[in-house]
Amino acid sequence: MKSRTIPPTWKRFYVLDEKNRPVEVFDSGVWSRWMSENELIFRRTLLEESGLTVTTRFRGACETTTG
Repeated sequence: MKSRTIPPTWKRFYVLDEKNRPVEVFDSGVWSRWMSENELIFRRTLLEESGLTVTTRFRGACETTTG
């Protein structure tokens, strides 16, 4: 049986399911294909009290630094 390749703990990859919920994937090729075949997801949130707008984009990657 071939073991599943798991990325280092400092980098995790995510795609969105059919309800736009993030799901972790353990293969960077799967993540790369999903990112190239799907539209980037942008969200805008209006903070009414301050009149500011916050824009976020789904990147599909979580990178943490150590030290």
